[in-house]
Amino acid sequence: MWKTKFTLRVVRQDDIHLRVEIWNDVEEVGTLYFERPKIGWTKKPLSTGEWVCVDAHIEYFAHEVGGNPEDFEPKDIIEWARDAIKDSL
Repeated sequence: MWKTKFTLRVVRQDDIHLRVEIWNDVEEVGTLYFERPKIGWTKKPLSTGEWVCVDAHIEYFAHEVGGNPEDFEPKDIIEWARDAIKDSL
C-alpha cells in the first residue's frame, strides 16, 4: 500500500494552523494545510475538534506513487493526515 512508503510529519504553525508534510526517504513530496474550523464556517466537520484541510499540494506525491492525483481519493489522503494529527497532538 502507498501509505507504507511515506512518512507524515505534523508541523504546528500556530494555535489554529497545521501543516502535514508527506516525506519519502529523502525529501518532502507533498503538503496538506489544516485549520481549526472558524465560527462562521457553514460546513463544519462532524466533530468540532476536527481539523479542516484548506489546501493541499500532492502532485509530486502522486508522481512518486506512480500515478496521477486523480488516482487517489482525496478523502483517504485527508483521513491519513488527520490520523497523524491525532497521534501527534
